[in-house]
Amino acid sequence: MNQNTDLSLNYSFSLGDYSQDVPPAGPPSFGIRYQQHAVRAALSRRINKNLTTRLQYGYYYYDEPTFAGVNDYAAHTIFATLSCRLP
Repeated sequence: MNQNTDLSLNYSFSLGDYSQDVPPAGPPSFGIRYQQHAVRAALSRRINKNLTTRLQYGYYYYDEPTFAGVNDYAAHTIFATLSCRLP
């Protein structure tokens, strides 16, 4: 944004299908299927050469139909940090 302020955006996606198809009369299928999304945004501000602040927000979504949604979640995170560099 400017020389002392940074804005960063990040998106990640993960998809896995380790399930195994079985005949309808057979035992239940084994393995796992899932998809995961993560979105993060951060604002950093350098106050001086030794002091930096950072505010970060994240949203995470996990969908796993293998276990009828028992492990599914949506989560929000907020992190605030202050970094001091020792001279």
